[in-house]
Parts: sequence; structure tokens; C-alpha cells
Amino acid sequence: MGQTATEKMLEAASDERGVQAGDTVEVDVDVTWIHETQFDIFREAFEQVGGEVWDRDKALFMIDHFPNPSTQEQADRLAELKAYADQEDIDVVKVGIKHQAWRMLGLARPGAIMVGPDSHTPTAGAFGAYATCVGPTDTAVVWNTGKIWLKVPKTVRIDIEGTTERYVTPRDVGFHILGALGEDTDYFAEGATVEYGGSYVDGLSLDGCQTLANMSTEMGAASSYIEPNEKLETYLESKVDDDYTIYTSDADADHVERHTVDIEALSPQVAFPHSPSNVRDVSAAVGLEMNQFFLGSCANGHLEDLRVAADILEGETIAAGTDMIVAPATDEIRKQASMEGILDTFVQAGARVSSGYCSACPGYEGILAEGERCLATSTRNYRGRMGHRDSEVYLGSPATVAASAITGEITDPRARMEATK
Repeated sequence: MGQTATEKMLEAASDERGVQAGDTVEVDVDVTWIHETQFDIFREAFEQVGGEVWDRDKALFMIDHFPNPSTQEQADRLAELKAYADQEDIDVVKVGIKHQAWRMLGLARPGAIMVGPDSHTPTAGAFGAYATCVGPTDTAVVWNTGKIWLKVPKTVRIDIEGTTERYVTPRDVGFHILGALGEDTDYFAEGATVEYGGSYVDGLSLDGCQTLANMSTEMGAASSYIEPNEKLETYLESKVDDDYTIYTSDADADHVERHTVDIEALSPQVAFPHSPSNVRDVSAAVGLEMNQFFLGSCANGHLEDLRVAADILEGETIAAGTDMIVAPATDEIRKQASMEGILDTFVQAGARVSSGYCSACPGYEGILAEGERCLATSTRNYRGRMGHRDSEVYLGSPATVAASAITGEITDPRARMEATK
């Protein structure tokens, strides 16, 4: 029997041979990190296991949840982290959301083993890496030893076929998969690698691939995987100096499940409160009034997402009495969006361009009051995620959020396209 790409990567990083799903292997880690919300737990555990960093080129601190602290507690946390980083001679990276920063810094690359305490770590699977979330205590051990014991996950294969019309985005495709396959449980791929393929995926941009890989977390996945192609290799030429290895799944590999998803006639999708899997066609949401709109997060803060939204908002104004927050995922994306005039489009439309990073997604700004509603490109919409327990968060694509911000209510972005013809 052949091996999946995940099995091959974990085998190559270990001393084992013939690795299959269900095995437990000790692997060498290539990239590991701690961000500010997990710092206290990590520091205590790290000091207990010895407090010595095995490789300062592979461990780093990342600030991406509240880089601009709004409370004294947050400010003190950042000050302690920076002081500790100076003491340990570890780099502090503050350039945006880690999942996009890895790409910018060339850390996410084919075959890399990446572990740390952030649930959306599987986003790096868009670059052919094995990237999975572990707790801050496990991360402390990794920093000390450079190794971690992992159970080799089974692999769920999802082939996506077809083409979509304008303003039906990779986020809509991901929502469709969540709704269709997660009908009985949000975590239909719990503990697995979600491996994406098919003609639709073959034609995706790197931004689109990251969006799909990011959504694997809401499927319960331990990791995700998209086979690297020439487009990715060309991108990495200027980002990665070291050699890397591309691992691909064998034709006879044991995929525990295989699904083929036809998205030819797909419409924009909306996830209703209080689950990303509570997905319905946009037609079921049209007309629902919103108080706030949010464009950003590690799912949809890419340059491509900002371009789509700006295309819809060009020359328009957001609805009176509503707020719109736009948060580019990294400083690099913000700068490029500024050069292209995209940020000015948002400002002229009446949106507030945020400092980026995680922003409103986990509730660090744009807090909702009781009874208020937000349509967001955030990763999640659990009860109380963005404010009051009795507020409501609806999830949509950048196109749906932008079109809806103009009307003040959930709107099919294709209707805006028709209106401007």
C-alpha cells in the first residue's frame, strides 16, 4: 500500500519507516512559535523543562492578537513577552497574522514540520507543509528538544471540480464543504489531514489555497494539504534559501474517505449563528439587517480578498448607521493594498481600516452589544465570539460582506454586479 503525503512527511522527519495512519512517531520540528495569548502558560512550562532553546533559528515569538494593546493587562503581557524574548535571544515577529506571516517570511514551505498553539495552524498546508496545533505546554517541550511525538493522522481527500461565477469565492466553496459534509457534526474530519485536489484547486491562487486550508480547522482537522505546484515553487524562489522536499500522495494511498464536490452551480454561502457549519445559500439570508461588517482574519485578510471587496465598493458608500472594519492580514498586504489604491477605496466608502492582525475576529475590536449583528469574514461565529452572548455573527465571503455593507443588509454580491452593468 502506498502512503499519503502526510505519512511521507512525518516519516521523513522521524526515524521510522513504513509510517501509516494511526502510528505514533517522534519527529523533528522545523518551525515553532508562541504568541502573546499563550505566553504565560508557555513560559511556566518552558522553565520547568529546562528553559534552554534547542535552535534559535526555528523558534520565535509572534505578536498577532493584540499588537496595539487596549488594556493595561494586554500592555503588560506584551512587555513581559518582549523582555523574555530579549533574555532568551529569540526573535519577536510583529508583521501581521502568523498564518500569512509564515508565507511572507518563507517559513511555510513544502515538507516543513510546523507546530504551535494556534488552531488555524493547518493553513500552512496550502504550502505543502505538515502544520498542526499543539498546546503551549507541548510547545515548551518542543522549544527545549526540537522534537514532538505525534499520532499520524488519517487523510480525508476532497476533490473539488468545476468553475464558479464571479463573486463566488474560495470561502464560499469552503462553506459549501462545511455545510455538505458537516451536516451531522462540525468536525467531520476530526483529527485527520484534509487533502484538497481537483480541477478547481489546481487553478486557485495561493491566497485561495490558504483560505481553503484555513477552513480545515472548522472541519476538525489536525492538518491540511494541497499538493505544491509550479505557481508555489515560483513564489518560494525569492522566499526560501534552503532546499525543501515536495511530498505527494501515492495513487494507492489509503485515504480513509474520498469526496468529490461539484461547485459548478454554487451560489454565495452564508454561515448562520452559531456555527461555521450552519451554512445556507445566500438567498436564505438576503434582507437580514446588520449593524457591522468585518473584512479580515486569517481566512480572508489576503490581498486578493481586499481586491474583490474594493471592486464592489468602488464609488459606493457603506449604509448609514452601520460600521465596517477592514483589517489586512499583514503589513506587507497593507502596503501593497495602499499602493494599489485599495485602502483609499475603503476609506472613501466610509470603512475604517484597522491595524490588521486578528482584529475583530476574536473580539479585540468591534465588540458587539446585545442584539447586534455582524456579517464577517471571520473564521468562527460561536456565541459570544465577538462580544455579547446575545449578539449574532454571520459569516460570508469578502464579496458578500462588501456588497452587504452598501445596503446594510445581507445581499447577494451577484446582485450588485447586475446593478452596475
